[in-house]
Amino acid sequence: MVYVRISMKYGLRKRTLELLSKYGIRPKKRLSQSFLVNDFIVERLLMFLDLKPTDTVMDIGAGLGLLTKLIAEKVKMVIAVEIDPVLVRVLKDTTSGMNNVKIIESDIMKLNLPNVDKIFSNVPYNISSPLVIKLLRERCFKTAILTFQKEFGLRMLARPGTSNYGRLSVITSLYGNVEKLMTIGRGSFYPPPRVDSIAIRLKPSGEEYIELMSKVESLTAKLFSQRRRKVRKVLEKFNLKMPELPIEFLDKR
Repeated sequence: MVYVRISMKYGLRKRTLELLSKYGIRPKKRLSQSFLVNDFIVERLLMFLDLKPTDTVMDIGAGLGLLTKLIAEKVKMVIAVEIDPVLVRVLKDTTSGMNNVKIIESDIMKLNLPNVDKIFSNVPYNISSPLVIKLLRERCFKTAILTFQKEFGLRMLARPGTSNYGRLSVITSLYGNVEKLMTIGRGSFYPPPRVDSIAIRLKPSGEEYIELMSKVESLTAKLFSQRRRKVRKVLEKFNLKMPELPIEFLDKR
């Protein structure tokens, strides 16, 4: 795929700073609030999202509503989820008059997720892992374009035998198709985080194993909490039944 840099008229950085000033808002570190303000990056992410006029899209962590509005202009319905009541006020003002935007003030982790076509989110670092697992468990979407801190994204993409490979890698490989789209420099956000980010496309898969997901979560949590020990020893420690696996697997660390 070839990307052509085109003239942008979103003015996201300017609009973001104006809204923060107008409403007297300081981004909250405890909520990992950092707003995507690079017009070119947003344009590429929207290209990856491949929006259709018939789509229903869930925007997780809708924030000030600037990206929510851009998405809403292209689709049938946007469900915008935001936990911060201060930002919800701005979100309502930004999308005022748009009848295809439904705003939900809620913690996404406590929400029964509605069925949608697509999900878009600049995922807060403090909920990255539980949110990915929730999305794969509830399987309420066809495709998601998500941005994470780079280190976290590399753990999702990691292959067996690499240093980043762990519990998250196992779960996402079993229950999702994960694809790296691009790296996003920290300067594309306001306020800029300490690290770069990565954009990922996630699609649910592994439906035939979904009934085992809670067991997979529990088992991988135990296995990867004892990285230096052999699989056999970890199973014995937690009084888990020894599966019918090859000796060479049970003796792996």
